[in-house]
Amino acid sequence: MGWFMRYKHYLEPLFAPRHIAVVGASERPGSLGQSVFSNLMVGKLASNNEDLRLSPVNPKYKTVYSLPCVKRLQDLPEPPDMVVVVAPPAAYTEILGDCKEAGVTYAVFIKPQDEQSDDQQTIFVATRMARRLGIRLIGPTFFGMIRPSAGINASTYGDWVHSGNVAFVGHSASLCSAILDWAAERRIGFSAVMSFGSEASSLEYGEVLDFLANDSATEAIILHIHHTMNGRRLMSALRAASRIKPVLILKTGRGDDKGIQAEYRVAHPISHEEVFSCAMKRAGALQGDNFGQIFHTVGALANKFRTQGNRLSIVCNGLGLGLIAADEAITKGIELAEFDSKTYQALSKKLPNLEIGNPLNLATVPEAEQFGRAVELCLDNSNTDGVLVVYSPQGYDPVRFLKTAEVVADLQKKSAKPLFLSWVGGKKIEEATNLFANNGCLDFAQPEYAIGAFHDLVRFHENRKMLRSLYVEKYRSSMMTHEVGKAKEIIAQVKEQGRVVLSEYLTKKLLACFDIQSNYTTTAANKEEAVKQAELIGFPVALKIDSPDILHKSNIGGIALNIQNKEELDAAYDDVCNHVMVNAPYAAIDGVSIQRMLPEHHIREVKISIVRDPIWGPAIVFAASSNIAYDRAVALPPLTETIINQMIEQANVSAMLGSYKHMHPVDKDALYDVLFNVSEIACELPEISELDIDLLLSPQGAMVADARALIGGVVPEKPYGHTAIMPYPRHFEQSVVLRDGTPVRIRPVRALDSERVQNFVRGLSEQSRRTRFMSNIKELSEEVLVNFTRLDYDRDMALLMINQEHDILGIARYAADPDLSACEFAVTVSDAHQGKGIATILMNSLFYVARCQGFKTMYGEVLANNTNMLAMSAKLGFIQHDDEENDDEEIVIIVKSLTEAEERV
Repeated sequence: MGWFMRYKHYLEPLFAPRHIAVVGASERPGSLGQSVFSNLMVGKLASNNEDLRLSPVNPKYKTVYSLPCVKRLQDLPEPPDMVVVVAPPAAYTEILGDCKEAGVTYAVFIKPQDEQSDDQQTIFVATRMARRLGIRLIGPTFFGMIRPSAGINASTYGDWVHSGNVAFVGHSASLCSAILDWAAERRIGFSAVMSFGSEASSLEYGEVLDFLANDSATEAIILHIHHTMNGRRLMSALRAASRIKPVLILKTGRGDDKGIQAEYRVAHPISHEEVFSCAMKRAGALQGDNFGQIFHTVGALANKFRTQGNRLSIVCNGLGLGLIAADEAITKGIELAEFDSKTYQALSKKLPNLEIGNPLNLATVPEAEQFGRAVELCLDNSNTDGVLVVYSPQGYDPVRFLKTAEVVADLQKKSAKPLFLSWVGGKKIEEATNLFANNGCLDFAQPEYAIGAFHDLVRFHENRKMLRSLYVEKYRSSMMTHEVGKAKEIIAQVKEQGRVVLSEYLTKKLLACFDIQSNYTTTAANKEEAVKQAELIGFPVALKIDSPDILHKSNIGGIALNIQNKEELDAAYDDVCNHVMVNAPYAAIDGVSIQRMLPEHHIREVKISIVRDPIWGPAIVFAASSNIAYDRAVALPPLTETIINQMIEQANVSAMLGSYKHMHPVDKDALYDVLFNVSEIACELPEISELDIDLLLSPQGAMVADARALIGGVVPEKPYGHTAIMPYPRHFEQSVVLRDGTPVRIRPVRALDSERVQNFVRGLSEQSRRTRFMSNIKELSEEVLVNFTRLDYDRDMALLMINQEHDILGIARYAADPDLSACEFAVTVSDAHQGKGIATILMNSLFYVARCQGFKTMYGEVLANNTNMLAMSAKLGFIQHDDEENDDEEIVIIVKSLTEAEERV
């Protein structure tokens, strides 16, 4: 956490306000103003928050609950941190004007549930006005927001909400209320609860997520998302938050994307829901399967359950229930744990007459203590990552039944591993479940819910491990030889002709700009030219109609394959033209294309597509050609080797790519190259709205058999602004000559630079490492190295200066604060190359990048005895900051404004 983050985050006044004004506050029983204002007063008293000040605002009253009431916000002696508005929608625009005049930045609009449909236009105008005035608006919503730790209940929910460690943010007021009611019965508390409402709040999910990710009171985050307008912002925030704490997503509105499917004219249609799910997976977030599972995962997260693996032990008092739980675990891909020798011997000794296995059936164990000891041994098993106890009231003995519940409840509180309890039944289990609730223990009504919660914990562990692990993607030199400019020229020519469809011939020319090889294709305007071209190519050939108006040629009989000679070509040409005249009389015909027929031996066909989602931008679809509607994978660019491996597995084509039906394995590296290069097309060419490739794979390589593309994508103002994830920002690369004449290259760091960066740090002198890292480390830990080289370029940046031998001469980097307005920098130059102006050049380049990314301030922490750095930073415009809260006299804080533009070095 940087220096700026020791101070208030810009959302702090919203989550921890010291002064709240309520417009529409009232004492009238049953009114919305009375309900919300009394909830605020009760919250203030219950939390004993003496610092919180409440100000009623209502022209009808002089006092509300003995507190002085003003007519308008402007009448308050000082602007409140937050305003809660409970007035009718018709008054929203006037109140927003008052907010602006009174200096209010944050507002929560709570509307009555009997609101009429004709108020929707009024609300829409108000939300647009809030954005224009710079007022951060939550709602309008039926619910509001609650911050239990601060004693703030600015909502319509009348019951007290316990303070806890789970934050819930969503659109639905009813879902907020349902979760709070469910949690109250189980003594589960929350760090924050917020409803955005169904309208477009001027506050975004990504902003709230950034605050909660760094909120010490929050250990897990639940997001209910019905719609979002800024996929890029949310994606960046999710990726940052998921590295720190679990983020669980409940998505609704799956039936709202039927119109999106209709937009796809070239590639096979996919739904917005598919793209959303792959975005959540890429971000490391957990997407809940259903409403019920969300509830139970909330409980597991609130109880701080975490797991380090996928192995589950099941203990039961009846084999039937144990087998049901085991089947559910296997269905979800959870491994049933095996007992190590030590545990097996201890269980055999403790339970001499029982068969030791998983599930472990303790139906004949009479004593609660003996039952508990068996559960404890399962927890101690080195091969176990979690334990589920399933218990039913068979052979019901009230005393033993309750005593067993007490024993396992005590174990759950003490266990470092997750211990799931599922007491199954009805009236006979009420006393046990009450005991669990009163002791803050988590109990699942059905073992399937417990299995689902464990599965979510496993996914969080795996996601976090992946996000924090160091893996080096294979470097592909083709990335540096792409002719992006030439590809853009092809697109510009098509646009000049007033077309949006690239012919097969032009699409293949565009693919060639990205090193994607196609089956040789030429065009002919008439039959005579077609014959000439076919003889030059050599029979057998394929003939296809060439028309910008026909996207799927085979559907209208526009293709003839395996033509063996001139006579067959004459007949095929006439047949194809006749089919087109009958089935597509509207189509403009440019002629035909001629291709060499490839031998079918050892060839497999796959389909690769780019589609454009309105929220998440380009997505890449991969499938076996015959099963694209079923077995397919969707991923967001930029692709990595890990993601490509996952796509191949998800599309169920691994077996087909290997030795298959007496065919030799295909060249898998060639497939990887094509997928990487299609990813580059998606990133570098925002004009491409859709692309469809039929790819032939063989042991000798990969060849495009057919390809079609649509243009029409909006070109963003900033490079890569159309993608959900910012790819490697090639536009920040530059060549520089040092003062001694040495030519060098400055470029952003890549994941493949991890070993190079580690060697750079190892080569620094002890003094250089101390001034850079303020410690005597000799090399970077794996986690720090991941943070250095696997960057979200939207937030963080590291620039390397590299000589012609690819040695790193210096590194300058910044890391964003969660508010994304300030960033903390660091710069290091190798000992052998100091005194050449490298640090100054790198810092000026870093200023340029930070400005391009929208940062307003850059700051750093420098050792007080590092006089060289302090002198250089002063020349670069940094100012030493007098920080009264900084008790460390060895540290100097320097700050620079980035609002004034400077030339790039």
